[in-house]
Amino acid sequence: MKVSDTAAAGRKKAAPRCAAATLLPPSLLFAVLLAMYATGTPLISKRAHVGMDLDCGDAPGPFSETLPNALFIGDSIANGYGPRLLELLDGEVALQHCGGVDSLADVNGGNTRKGLRCLDAWLGAGTWDLVHFNHGLWDMVDREHTRWWRAFPAVKKKTWREQMAVPLDEYRRNIETYVDILNASARRIMFATTTPVPRCVPDCTNKHKRSNEKTLQYNAAALAALPAGVLVDDIYAAAVGYCGDPFPSNGCAAVPTLAKGDIHFTDAGSANLAINVSRAIRRALGITR
Repeated sequence: MKVSDTAAAGRKKAAPRCAAATLLPPSLLFAVLLAMYATGTPLISKRAHVGMDLDCGDAPGPFSETLPNALFIGDSIANGYGPRLLELLDGEVALQHCGGVDSLADVNGGNTRKGLRCLDAWLGAGTWDLVHFNHGLWDMVDREHTRWWRAFPAVKKKTWREQMAVPLDEYRRNIETYVDILNASARRIMFATTTPVPRCVPDCTNKHKRSNEKTLQYNAAALAALPAGVLVDDIYAAAVGYCGDPFPSNGCAAVPTLAKGDIHFTDAGSANLAINVSRAIRRALGITR
């Protein structure tokens, strides 16, 4: 190691400066912080929240020469059922997740805007036998839950603001563009419907203002945008079939914390989705068991 490198390594890193503090006089900054505290507004950005940054991850791993190669793209729901899905298709399909071989814990497909920005990186240079994809839960997020950032545009990076809610008409156009891009890199394309949003029980904290009504609207828009020949994996129906409709029925083992309006699934709920997705992928690739 060079002497200069050693000195640099030994120096204490400077603490990051608060952008708001450099832009506002102390009295105004105090007033802003007081108002944020009174309204329960978070003081720390949740930019690291999965799906809301533009981290595309790594390029795909090497393709198999003996098995069909498939790519699945999704948000934290796919991250949840992904490990079990890989196990179920092991030895039958060379399956990869968007963002590279080891991306399940790190890369979230986010909304369609992020998907379109990252799609070339996720696809790489090869031709996939199947691409299974979903976007939706991050498209329907109510941008009002981050409305306080709009008062400080210099604080928030443009890329974050672009990751806010995607209106329904834009979502449909994005799905159309998405499929156009996939047609050049995939022999078969399969869209997975967006999973249900639990009914909000009393005192539910649904900070992103998602609802199952929005889920149905976004699913309908996506299905209407798909051209003939694109396959559909209706994992919305799989989740409802597991839990009941309206989703979830009381005591459903799929959802961990109804009181918080959690959109995610327990291990049992994720396993149910993995089984259904594995069956859909096998059907698409003509694999019989």
